[in-house]
Amino acid sequence: MSPTEDERFSRMTIVVDTESAPIEQITKQLNKLVPVVKILELADADAVEREMLLATVKASAELRSHVTELVSIFEAKILDVGHEAMTIMASGTPGKLDAFSELLAPFGIVELQRIGRIALPKLARRPKARRLRAVSGGS
Repeated sequence: MSPTEDERFSRMTIVVDTESAPIEQITKQLNKLVPVVKILELADADAVEREMLLATVKASAELRSHVTELVSIFEAKILDVGHEAMTIMASGTPGKLDAFSELLAPFGIVELQRIGRIALPKLARRPKARRLRAVSGGS
């Protein structure tokens, strides 16, 4: 659960494999819960979604520049540096984080945690069309 712009409410993001459980069934079950105010279904194409990864990776002085280069390429951030390891934070799509994890693996991942996906609806790309009234010329 996470806070929202309205302090009276919290938001929960639930990612569902709709092939194993129909979305209608899940929605009905969630609506039975008293505190549910609104359920919004977001298809992949209609959402901006991200995930976060924290990883501690072995990084001796000789290998640190290689890890730092990967961090830069994936627009991640180094949070902590020790003598033999670094803790890194990255965010992005699940696929991007999978790729990042795979590239970090050869260095030796000491610990890794990922949070589940979070999502918001995509914003409209075009302004709504305004209807123009026909104006008849006087004469």
